[in-house]
Amino acid sequence: MSTPRDRIVRLEATIPVPRAPYPFDVSRLTPDQMERCARLRERGDLVGMDGLTDQEVEDGAAIEEILVAPARPIPGTQPVEMTAWRTR
Repeated sequence: MSTPRDRIVRLEATIPVPRAPYPFDVSRLTPDQMERCARLRERGDLVGMDGLTDQEVEDGAAIEEILVAPARPIPGTQPVEMTAWRTR
């Protein structure tokens, strides 16, 4: 007969191991960007996302674009100009 502790151990063993929280390739960032990212993370933890200034949000977005960009351009695609709608 198994004890409750044995059953808990078996149950916990069936839980899948979570992925890494940040599967991004941080080697794409320069040392300055890494430092800025760390400062933004600390400030976000301190004041929350609503407490960040517009510049801090833009800096974070620029860093995120670098991190989530595909490693290589996809053949046959054209880069999209983000400000094209403003000139039309």
